[in-house]
This record gives sequence, structure tokens and C-alpha cells, in this order.
Amino acid sequence: MCSEFRKSVLRRASPFWKRVIIGKGHVDFRVVMYGDDGDDDDDDDCTYSTEPIGFVKRASEDYVAKDGSSSDSGTESNWQDHWQQCLFLFGDGCRSSSTQNDNLEDGSFLRKLTEGVPVEITSSHDDSSLSFSLETITSLTDNNMDANGDQLKEECDLRPPQRRKLNENNEPCVQLEQSMLIRHITSIRALQLNDSSRIRTLRAAIHHCIEVKGREAPLLDLSDMGLCAIIASVAEGATNVTSLESCAGSLPTLAATIAQIGNGLPRVCTEFRIIQALAEHIRVDHIAGCEGGASAGVEIVVAEPYYEMLEGWHLQEALNYFFLVRSFKSRGVISPSALSVPAYAKVMACVVEFDEFSSAYGRVGDVNDGDLVRGFRHGAVNHYGDRYDAHDVSLPLWQYRYKRLSEKFCVAKFSYEGAVPKIDADGCSVEFVSEGLAQCVVFWIEYGCRTMNATTGEEETLGIISNASSSHRQIIRKLREPIAITGADVKDGSTFSCKASFGDDTDGIEDHSFTFEFVRQ
Repeated sequence: MCSEFRKSVLRRASPFWKRVIIGKGHVDFRVVMYGDDGDDDDDDDCTYSTEPIGFVKRASEDYVAKDGSSSDSGTESNWQDHWQQCLFLFGDGCRSSSTQNDNLEDGSFLRKLTEGVPVEITSSHDDSSLSFSLETITSLTDNNMDANGDQLKEECDLRPPQRRKLNENNEPCVQLEQSMLIRHITSIRALQLNDSSRIRTLRAAIHHCIEVKGREAPLLDLSDMGLCAIIASVAEGATNVTSLESCAGSLPTLAATIAQIGNGLPRVCTEFRIIQALAEHIRVDHIAGCEGGASAGVEIVVAEPYYEMLEGWHLQEALNYFFLVRSFKSRGVISPSALSVPAYAKVMACVVEFDEFSSAYGRVGDVNDGDLVRGFRHGAVNHYGDRYDAHDVSLPLWQYRYKRLSEKFCVAKFSYEGAVPKIDADGCSVEFVSEGLAQCVVFWIEYGCRTMNATTGEEETLGIISNASSSHRQIIRKLREPIAITGADVKDGSTFSCKASFGDDTDGIEDHSFTFEFVRQ
């Protein structure tokens, strides 16, 4: 449905609305997906489209090339797959035209769209964002009657009663309406949510924890958007689930609420809570299943981990989850014997030759000629900009050409379980497997998730690897000076070592640092 009005919405000035009439049945309209066309003409032909392949040609249509040749619909060209789409969340539903009250908490927000009743889709934008809104057109029918002459009912989905927002004094807060322009799920997040291997491993690990601790064990999700909480409640039948949404933005809480409503949570004889608060404001009695001393604390803690403010920075996400778990355990919110999904995180690395990155993130101008570029001095730019040997860059490496010069190796390990979670950062050395110019070190995270072997019933460990798909970014750190790796270095076993430290910055600016050393044999 969304694709049918895509071009009309995006090609007009702001705001623009288009009326859509719902067909048979009722529609739960929560999301719009949008892309762009590369041509501004108003006809149906376009130079290129970012529309997903499945929407470009229908099964009943034949593809006709510009040269007049034709082919069946099964020979589709996939070249535009690198253009990624975004999702916009509608939130609590659409406004009825019969009311002007925009309060998210009252009953004026509709979610169900009714057959035969048109709605207006309005698009607005600022300098960097698009937003959409829905409004039912009840005034088009006499006395609010639908196409069959039946009285229209304004059904609304209020926020679930178990949704809470806490302030610094641990008191409920009034939920204020957030800007529409920050309800976008980014393309990389959409890819993560559709990574079937990642979801399967998370579900298997959550299943194992529930098998060990029981369905009644208090479970706490510390990731944004509540994906693991939904998996635990819907797929694995956990009965005491709490999702902490600590991000300042409205999107994670909104997404978790939409998922809760869409899955009909909480179900009979179960609890499912979304708490919007900072982690330091949470007490054990805020957790479902822990009220009145019913439990000694959370028995299962889960996370993807994903945090909206740290999106694409997976090392910081792994560290953030570590510090959250450690803090909750020190305050008795999480039990010392609690199981964690994931159980640990490994910081992995690999030495690479990466010409594109080294050039784009290096000095500009001629150092022997006063850093001149077209007669302009760039000394100040180089002074502040040429520091990527001390700072990281987050990039989706699948979009770049680079050459691996070493095998992967483990730099550090974060253990999330035990009475006191620990960081092991002893470092590691690795030999080279290929000759080239060592310019950068690539870092990513491998999460170890404890699962149960379905055949033997024995415990085993699987890893969720950040760079296994295009749904993750990797961290790049430049070497201060490139190192030429020769065939003799590979043959003689020359080594490269990396040692990481965390929380040692006396200025409190950097949460980690890396030290490199090359030893030629």
C-alpha cells in the first residue's frame, strides 16, 4: 500500500497530502516506508528508483528495457539494492478530523483504519527529515456513516496501563508529545531487525535462559526498542518482563510501545512493562515480578545490545551494556546469579590495507609547502583533523574495498555474568598472512550467546558477529605511520600486537584507547 503513493508524497512541496481509501477489511497502519526516485518528471517513468526490488515490478508485468527489448519478470536487475529505505512510525495512530485535540494520552487517536473510509496522508519536512501523518476523513460521509450505512466507531488504542515514565524522584511523569521528525528507523537499524541469523540466535539464547530460570523469573531488557523483551514474552512465554527505555529520544519508546500493542501485551496472567527512565532511577520494586520482595532481583537480563544514541558504534554499545549490568548488580536490581543474553562480548580486530580510508582521513596539502591547497593554508585543518590514529571512525566496510593482512584476533573480553562483571584486556599478538601496506586496524564485536543444543540437550555457545552482514558498522583506527609488510615478514612470522584499555583517560573524554606495536623478525 505504501508504495502506491510514494512518488506523489515525496515530489511535492511541504506539506502535501494524498487521500487513500482502505480496501477490504481493517488495516493496522503503523509504518510508512519511503525511498526516492531520481527523476522529477510527473510521468510514471524514472531514471532510477530506490524503491525495493519487490515493489518495482509486479509478478504480472514484463520488464521492457529502454531499447525496446523485453524479458520476463523473473530476470530482475538488482543493481539498485544498495539504496536503502527508511521506516517512519506513526506512533499512537491517526487523528480524527472531528477533534483538534492532539494529546497522545486521550481517546482522539485512532489506530484502526476502516474499509471504505478515506484517510489523508500528509507529508512534512524540515532541512533534514521527512514526516508523515494520517487523518481520517469522517466528514465525507453523512452523519458519520460508512459505505454500508453503518455508524462509524472511533476505536482508539491508549497507551498500555503498565507503561511508566519516571523522573529523578522516581515519580510518574506526564508523557509529552514528541516531535514527528524523530520517528525514523534508520536503514541500518531496519537491516538489523531483518537479520534472520541474528534474531534466531537471540531467540535461542533467551529460550535457554528461560528453560534454566523458569518462565516466572523476572526478566529485564536493557536495549532500546525492547526487541528481546518482545521475543521473551511472545515467543518464549515469559510472564514477568520489563523493558527499560532510557534514551532521551521518543523513537525507542515509541517502537517498543507499538510492538507491545501489536503483540497484544500484556496477556492474561502476565506482566509486560515499559519503563521510560534513566538507569540510575530504577529500583528493584520497579521490575515486574520483584514487587514486595517477591524476588531477590532480576534473574534474566537481556539486550541486543542496541542503543539509539550509539547506533553504529558497537564497541560503545557493548561497553554501555557492561556498565549498566555492573551498576544494576551493585545496587541489587540484578541478582548476582542472573543469566545474561549475551553472556560476553569480545572485541575483535584485524590489520588491513585501506587506501580509500587512509586518503580520505589523512592530511591535506603538501606538508613541505605549508599545507597549501590551491593557495590556501590548511595547517589548522590538519592540526585538528589528522588525529584518526587516536580516534575511531565508524564505517560499513561492506561498501569499501580493503585487504586483510592478518587473521582476526581478540583484543578484549567483557563478561556480563557473575557477581561482578569483569573486563579482560590483556591484549594479543597476531602474525601476518598477506603482504601489503598496513594502514589501519578494524575492530568489531562478537557477542557470545549461551544456547541449548536441540539434539543433545547440552549447553553450547554461539556468536553474533558484527561484521557478518551489512546490518552493522565497524570501527576503523589508523596507524600513526603505515607499515610495509613484505613477503619476508609473512614468512618469518613478524607480529602485530594490540592492547586496549578502558576508562583510563584522566580527562574523562575517551572511554577506551588502543596501543599498537609491530615486531619485525
